[in-house]
Amino acid sequence: MKSFTIKKYLLPIIIVGCVLCNPLTLFAQQRTVYGKVRTAENISLQNVTVLFKGSNLGTVTDKSGEFQINIPNDGVLIFSLVGFKDQEISTQNKKNINVILEEADNNIDEVVVFGYS
Repeated sequence: MKSFTIKKYLLPIIIVGCVLCNPLTLFAQQRTVYGKVRTAENISLQNVTVLFKGSNLGTVTDKSGEFQINIPNDGVLIFSLVGFKDQEISTQNKKNINVILEEADNNIDEVVVFGYS
């Protein structure tokens, strides 16, 4: 009968433990995507919401329309702003994304005003 020796299994357990607990391996796939959001007339848009699809990761553009977002891997960014059409752009093999948002065709047919005295 063979006896169980802890020495035989101690080194592999320590190596596996170090690899799993190393924070660099946990976040190795995280990367930063930069970009700028404008209109078709080349006007920078601020406060555009930039979301990583399928997660709660997001940011907004600054006053010059620029954004920076840390994402875990390749996916899709969703750009949205009131009065403009939402746009989805793939981040695959991209570090810099420039977006042109189109104005939404939200024409109001009639307005109803209520007055109370």
